[in-house]
Amino acid sequence: LTADLTISKAALGGIGFANATFVYDGTAKSLAITGALPTGVTVNYSGNGKTKAGTYPVTATIDGGNNYIGETLTADLTISKAALLGIGFANASFVYDGTAKSLAITGTLPTGVTVNYNGNAQTKAGVHPVTATID
Repeated sequence: LTADLTISKAALGGIGFANATFVYDGTAKSLAITGALPTGVTVNYSGNGKTKAGTYPVTATIDGGNNYIGETLTADLTISKAALLGIGFANASFVYDGTAKSLAITGTLPTGVTVNYNGNAQTKAGVHPVTATID
């Protein structure tokens, strides 16, 4: 007599893949599954390794190998903008001499960050509001 003995692939348990948020620091950020993969099970990621501020979808594709059911998990990788530190902008007084007077921020802006001034280069006596917009 003959018969078939069938062993079905098992579901993976104890595996997680969650959203995560990081603060921008210029280094690559990535998500990873949590839990231990059984022998013969592998995972491949797409969408990891981001460096700029934003929200990115990341996919973890789990190959169950010969004994486990594979699955695809998704999560969001968020990199929030970092606070600018060490930047100042202060009032200043000048004595009228007919030349243009301007204010400027103090400190060093990180690479890629710019500042635009509105209300600078005043030549007449008076109080002139100046705005420094940092992008």
